[in-house]
Amino acid sequence: MGTSATGFSAVDSSADPGFFIGYLDHMATALAEAKERLLSALQLAPGQVVLDVGCGTGDDVRAMARLVGSSGQAIGVDASRVMVQEARRRAAGAEPAPRFRLGDANDLPFPTASVDACRAERVLQHLADPAGAVAEMVRVTRPRGRVAVLEPDWETLVVDHPDHALTRRVLDTMLARLPNPRVGRQLPRLLAAAGLTGITVRPVTVLPIRAADATAVSRTLEVLRLRETVEQAVAGGLITGAQADRWLAEVGDAIASGSLFTAMTTFVVAGLRPET
Repeated sequence: MGTSATGFSAVDSSADPGFFIGYLDHMATALAEAKERLLSALQLAPGQVVLDVGCGTGDDVRAMARLVGSSGQAIGVDASRVMVQEARRRAAGAEPAPRFRLGDANDLPFPTASVDACRAERVLQHLADPAGAVAEMVRVTRPRGRVAVLEPDWETLVVDHPDHALTRRVLDTMLARLPNPRVGRQLPRLLAAAGLTGITVRPVTVLPIRAADATAVSRTLEVLRLRETVEQAVAGGLITGAQADRWLAEVGDAIASGSLFTAMTTFVVAGLRPET
């Protein structure tokens, strides 16, 4: 997923690619409403061909395959061999059978106007050229076909913590780790610039943390990469080591007691490729 040098763009070279698979599985529940809105925005029907750009483990491709039926085709493309292999493993024996292949979001391996609908979820935030990826999605979509994208706006991430100023410095460090942390708010402009019409925007609030026991603390911190973010903030001189230890301890205590509240706004934006 993507072309940046770290994160999901480096799954195949990671020492622990299973972490990324686990992250996607972890977030699937939190994103259930947003995913449903994204699927609805495509307006899929039996017999259609639908493409998922940055398909990850392929769970959403299998869901779309059931909607387009055996007379249609659901295809997933991802830049990671690990993800494509996992998607194929999970789809083994599925009917209707989806297809998965390697591919770059900025250079999709499909002919112009070859699919009826195209979607991407949490992909553009990782790309150096999100506008180019949107243009590619529009290129491969047939006239009157639909393109839908789901992206978060990481600047909307809130964490209920007693030290607001310290938390803000930590979260700003998290934003700096992504090529496009604010791409969610840019989607209407990006889709319009790519020539889509009838653009719709649906914001969905996501609650990333749903942990209420001590055994979930370390995994939640790992999934959100909070510890790594805090270490980067210390290295960058934004906070001290003592502040980092206190912040992580207080977050961990809040997760263990079930009192930590976090929320972030995601945006589902869709449009229609015009006839000309």
